[in-house]
Formats: sequence, C-alpha cells, structure tokens
Amino acid sequence: MAAAHNQRNYTLPEAYETIGYPDLANQASTAKWELNRDAPFLIYPGPRPFTPLTVEKGWMTDDGQ
Repeated sequence: MAAAHNQRNYTLPEAYETIGYPDLANQASTAKWELNRDAPFLIYPGPRPFTPLTVEKGWMTDDGQ
C-alpha cells in the first residue's frame, strides 16, 4: 500500500496481490480528491500497516493481564 500511495500508482500488480481491488479503489479515490484540492503530499515510510521490527515480552500481573 505504501508503494502504491507514494507513487500515486494504484495499478501496481503487487498491490492487487496483497490488498485487493476495493481497498485500492478507495485509496485511489482519496488520492484523486487530495490532488484536486492541493492537499499535502504525504509519503509513508514503509509497509502499511507498518511491520514491527522487534517484539518484547511484557510483564504478567497477578490477575493474568
């Protein structure tokens, strides 16, 4: 999704393999709306949703949470 959004190219085959048409069509529509209104051009730094780089074990309390 980040690559499609950053390039404003919602026809990328990789995007269709992982995201699907309905979500891409929605994003393309939003991008067109933003461009027509001179909205700020946002660039996403990586996969969306962002992939965690590390996982840390949390603490368990007496009640199990």
